[in-house]
Amino acid sequence: MTKDDLINLGYSPASSSAIIRQAKAYMVNLGFEYYNNRRLGRVPSSAICAILGIGLEQLCSSSTNTSTSSSITTG
Repeated sequence: MTKDDLINLGYSPASSSAIIRQAKAYMVNLGFEYYNNRRLGRVPSSAICAILGIGLEQLCSSSTNTSTSSSITTG
């Protein structure tokens, strides 16, 4: 998830940035040094859920901008 994803879920830009920072620190504490990068702005949804204390289902259901996957058929 990115800051923009959180903004689309209804969080303010400042809160979204703070959540991403906390999620990156959480991932580094789990041993994923990849997230110890200032320029990286994407974290796993599971890290966001751990920070916010909600399940992935609740996070997805609170989205007002639900993305749908489109299948491309070749024929």
